[in-house]
Amino acid sequence: VGALIAWCSVSLVWSISSGMTLRRLFVLYCVLLAALGTSRQLPLKQILWLTLLTNFGFLVIGFLAEVSLGTFRPWAGDHRFSGTLHPNTQGLNLAAMCFAALCLVRIRPDRRVFLWTVFGIGMVFIYLTKSRTSFLGMFVALAAIWSLSVPFLYKFSTVCVGVWFVSVVGLLFILAGTDITESASDAALMGREEQAESLTGRLPLWTELSNYADDRLLVGYGYESFWTPQHIDEVSSELGWGLREAHNSFLDAVLGIGLIGLFLALAMSGLALLQASNAAIKTKNPGYAFLVALIVFGMLNSFTESSMIMISFYTYLLATGIFHLALKPLDETDVLSTHLV
Repeated sequence: VGALIAWCSVSLVWSISSGMTLRRLFVLYCVLLAALGTSRQLPLKQILWLTLLTNFGFLVIGFLAEVSLGTFRPWAGDHRFSGTLHPNTQGLNLAAMCFAALCLVRIRPDRRVFLWTVFGIGMVFIYLTKSRTSFLGMFVALAAIWSLSVPFLYKFSTVCVGVWFVSVVGLLFILAGTDITESASDAALMGREEQAESLTGRLPLWTELSNYADDRLLVGYGYESFWTPQHIDEVSSELGWGLREAHNSFLDAVLGIGLIGLFLALAMSGLALLQASNAAIKTKNPGYAFLVALIVFGMLNSFTESSMIMISFYTYLLATGIFHLALKPLDETDVLSTHLV
């Protein structure tokens, strides 16, 4: 963690926009300080409640905002629930809320009705955001939570049954004369057929940005300083649509802090994931399973969005979890039960 923060700070020396880097570093320091304080003062159980109640508050406020403005129209094909945020950012918060609710069920069984209700509401609204990455990542992260609490043989059997089931369903579609490729494509687009180019448009964007990345491959353009007005105008003009991010956290990291910075970030995330997984298996504390879900979901989201390289409530939660893993060694009080969820 310290090495990554230091590298981001040193990038001010070669930044192409020192003013922008300085401002972004100040925000980064504030968020990291808040995350550090939270991790030192709150146990994992309280961090789960903080995640759930805060994000549920965001959801309620966003829902009321859309209703009052008359923009909450889930029956309309082009509607994406956003509330007071971008739909993709809302999807991040809702996913974190669902992870927290699921893990709290085991800690507070007396609140299971409330927690399962929150989980169900969160799943519905994640679907309404029509954020494809969040929706898919949600299920992968939930599978990661589940995999921490069951024996290997059970996991292997479940995977085999799942593959068999998918194969049978696919065969039935083929026998019925259904175009399974088209059906799968429609399902993946989640009703956003008119925005299908947002998926295919990423490849030319990444190709274009890779040319910029090659010029400063090792060190980047300075922390959060690549997207200057000049670069925004150049890239947008070349591709024919306005943007200010790479829609890929890994590429945005290379543009900002280079391959060295990306390596430090991946090393930190990998070590945190390994430590959280080991702690979850050893202590059976659902709080560690929550941290595993946050990291797995964040890594998946990084492939198609730049959210993990930006400051948000989700990245604040990630930082809080990583600080907790780094500063608080395991003890016997972490052992809560024999199952995670």
